[in-house]
Amino acid sequence: MKISVIIPVYNTEKYLKECLNSILAQTLKDIEIICVDDGSTDSCQKILDKYSQKDSRIKIIHQKNQGAGNSRNNALKKATGEFVAFLDSDDAYPSNDVLECLYNAAKQNHVLICGGGFSNFTDNINQTTMNYDERLDGYLFEKDGLINYRDYQFDYGYHRFIYNRNFLLDHKIFYPDYRRFQDPPFFVKAMLTAQKFYALHKTTYAHRLEHEHPRWSARKTHDLLKGIFDNMKLAHTQHLEKLNKYSFYRFEENYPRIENFLNKKTLQIILDMQQYNDDIKKFISEHIKAETLPTKIFSIRSDFQNKHIIIRFFGLKIKLKK
Repeated sequence: MKISVIIPVYNTEKYLKECLNSILAQTLKDIEIICVDDGSTDSCQKILDKYSQKDSRIKIIHQKNQGAGNSRNNALKKATGEFVAFLDSDDAYPSNDVLECLYNAAKQNHVLICGGGFSNFTDNINQTTMNYDERLDGYLFEKDGLINYRDYQFDYGYHRFIYNRNFLLDHKIFYPDYRRFQDPPFFVKAMLTAQKFYALHKTTYAHRLEHEHPRWSARKTHDLLKGIFDNMKLAHTQHLEKLNKYSFYRFEENYPRIENFLNKKTLQIILDMQQYNDDIKKFISEHIKAETLPTKIFSIRSDFQNKHIIIRFFGLKIKLKK
């Protein structure tokens, strides 16, 4: 088996058929398609069962809702392909030769990871757009070629790549158990471990826009911050300045929804980020309300043996003898 295509599925009945059809139309036929029904409550299960009856390459895993990250991890452990690809159930491949091009390029250039360009579409997959600013400039490659990840340092668009399955398993590279932003930490860890990848100028993924209106919660907001923080810490310790900048961008653009769920836990993560990113310090002074700081940021307590006073302020810890 050359490629295992892994698809987490959760209540996307409107788009699931188009997604599956784009895989079945691929010119590379030596593939398996692992669909993880993550506790869907709509007609996704019926659609999956119908498709699997028609094509034996489609395998279905049914589970209680665990989130997209855990769904991908569960499928990865059961996959048999030499490489794995990850596709969301409301997205599609923009052309019929995507998997064949990715696989051939990976094999010919002896790489563990290979990927191409990222595109967006709304109602018509034949009308994709690729207009990106500096925050998303890593979505496209100007030409085919081998790239060292330290020269790239981008964090988004993991779905447009294929990954050697044994490489992921041997290095225990899985998605963290986050309900949001679990894919960038996976992507960065895989890239840093592989060190290099082969890039294609060709567009290899089409992401559907406009229909997404995720319901945010304290859990999702907390996980979003943890995912951003994971990459921020890694960028700092590995001296990846571009990745650190991208990580701040992800925080800044998501802050309006983070602000709606500010609590002690989320504030502490933001404060801890200051150690790894100077832009966060400036952001805190400009955007977090002053009246929030005394109750959420400042604390005094005694240590366990009652010999010291521990003062925490803006993420700084000061220990004083009594």
